[in-house]
Amino acid sequence: MGFSSQQSLPRSIGLVVGLIVAGLAVRFFLAGGIEEYFNPQKRVENQIEAALKANPGDLALMDAIETHFPLQYDKMLDRLGDAAIQAEDEETLLLAINNVLQEFMASHRNDFAYAPTQNLRSVLADEEALVDMLSRENPTMCSDYLFGRIEVTDETSQELRTLFGKSVASRVEAMATGRRDQQMRLAVTPSLVAKLRQSMVQEGASEAQLAMLFDQGDPGVLSSAQQCEALRKLHAAVGKMPDEDAALLIGTLLNAA
Repeated sequence: MGFSSQQSLPRSIGLVVGLIVAGLAVRFFLAGGIEEYFNPQKRVENQIEAALKANPGDLALMDAIETHFPLQYDKMLDRLGDAAIQAEDEETLLLAINNVLQEFMASHRNDFAYAPTQNLRSVLADEEALVDMLSRENPTMCSDYLFGRIEVTDETSQELRTLFGKSVASRVEAMATGRRDQQMRLAVTPSLVAKLRQSMVQEGASEAQLAMLFDQGDPGVLSSAQQCEALRKLHAAVGKMPDEDAALLIGTLLNAA
């Protein structure tokens, strides 16, 4: 996972999908039920409900998509409705949902990267709050989040679920703002990576933590708590950098797609 390749930190789109899908479920239930919205056949309602129960999330995310991308939101609901009717089983339905939402997130990567600095700093703040809660509630889950392999279980606290939803919702808002008010930025340079590394040293990052993040070092030499701590120090280091540098790093590292 080296920064030398200038790749963003890995993030599982499955997390985003889980959040959106669960928010979608809440929205349908509040509106009168999936059965009424999609199809009067009980089989369809049961199929969607079963698929959605496995995914945590927050209504704030779907509200953000509806508010900032209403046309895509309506098309997305149509596609999800078709997928629900055509799906042969829960796995097929989740795959279809995953594809729809991957397309949405990927279609706004540039919008996110070019969002105004204040929006990107807001995203970072929500990310910091989420990771802070993860580190206290479940360091292993925090480590999984760093490497994009997180699975949020039923045991996850409601507070943490809310933070997951808020974190991804703020990204959607940044995408929308970046589309309206695009800030042109260049790619991350080796000199900026070096500045970030030095900033992490000042935050007290260990050589093993630096190696994991910057040099494709073996994360196995660190405990889950130490891996999570590295992510927290990374966020702190980025947050203390000048606006121009911070915005470029946030727009790269936290770009979900």
